[in-house]
Amino acid sequence: MFELVRALREGLGIDSTVGFVLTIGCFFGVVGAGAAWLVDRAYKNSSATQAQSAPRGPDPVIQLEYDPLGDALPLSIEPRSKLSVVYVEENDTVSLFQYTNNTTKTSLWPKSKILPLSLVSRVRLSNTGEVNAYNVVANLKFLIGGDNLPDGTKKPEISLPRVDLRSGARDRSSVYIANKSASPVLILFPPTASALVQGERNRRAVPVAAAASMITMTYRDPETGNQFGGSILPPSPTRWWQQ
Repeated sequence: MFELVRALREGLGIDSTVGFVLTIGCFFGVVGAGAAWLVDRAYKNSSATQAQSAPRGPDPVIQLEYDPLGDALPLSIEPRSKLSVVYVEENDTVSLFQYTNNTTKTSLWPKSKILPLSLVSRVRLSNTGEVNAYNVVANLKFLIGGDNLPDGTKKPEISLPRVDLRSGARDRSSVYIANKSASPVLILFPPTASALVQGERNRRAVPVAAAASMITMTYRDPETGNQFGGSILPPSPTRWWQQ
């Protein structure tokens, strides 16, 4: 041992004890850090490989239903529950409101009796597959105005509230859309949604299907080339929500 220390001192040209200790400490620190870096890289590569090679289970079957409400209005909001409404605003933007009924009595939406029934529709999601889908997020896109707007078509997008959709259509999540805008609105149905699928660790895209009978128009995005099906809400003829 002493021979090794003497050889190291002579080889490094260090006579000071402090200098010798610091030099040896730095050497082993660098070697240890390098070994730790290699081990960590190997671990990350192994985890990534396992994640990529892990078998993916079956997709949930997310069904989208779209229908105008007509004489189904006004809607009942049951005690201790919420009702979600997406408004196409006067300035051709979109916003999500959640009406909460914290009382023990049923309340109604809308309260106005002159609401044009043709201006409200419903989007409803369910899962008819064999696996559950949790924290499902679907985005609705809107084309507002067409060539009627001075600066061209507006294309806002909004995320619907997160929902859990159990298999077998045991859950149905409804969101209502009301048009305050003086422009016609094309509602584009999402081809996919983001979800955490039962038995899997990471969120992923899952397909969303809309019945052909619900699609009254199609739109091809000029930037991505993706094609969407959708349906139209007519323009609002009056400020019904202020009366």
